[in-house]
Amino acid sequence: MRRSASVGLALSGAVVFTFIAGAQVPRRSAPRTAPDDNVNVAIALQVGGDAYHFTGAATCTHEAKGEIYTVRAQQWRVEQADERRRVALTFWRPASGSNDMFTLYLQAGDRTYAASTVRTPGDGQSKGAGEVTFAREGAGGTFTLNATAANGSTIRGTIACDAFRSLRPEGGN
Repeated sequence: MRRSASVGLALSGAVVFTFIAGAQVPRRSAPRTAPDDNVNVAIALQVGGDAYHFTGAATCTHEAKGEIYTVRAQQWRVEQADERRRVALTFWRPASGSNDMFTLYLQAGDRTYAASTVRTPGDGQSKGAGEVTFAREGAGGTFTLNATAANGSTIRGTIACDAFRSLRPEGGN
């Protein structure tokens, strides 16, 4: 009897462990910013020969101690999207004082434009060219773009954020 009690106890322990382990769901990372982190943004760009204008709520974030391919840098990011348009600008200012870098993705209807001055490890190639400057204004700031997308289209104008929110750690903590 003693052996069957041990087997029964071991089996019930295994069933409880399996139940608990099966009930655990992998944690999903929370988005880096919550929808209520939106701020007022004004976008005034000329893309090729077309205008891209937007005024309203969008996401503007800043990370004071960021990194891009092992280069310590401050990072600013602006994201705006609606049904058929999208702008995503990421701007890095290296702590070493070397040249600022940016990546820009813009979609207007069926057309997309991309420019980046970030040289990726491996190929060392940037995509497109140009310059983005940043002027801090209180809690916010304005990016001035003068870029050429990889497809040869010019992108010029400004993106202004009223404020920048801090990036939240993965998991929302």
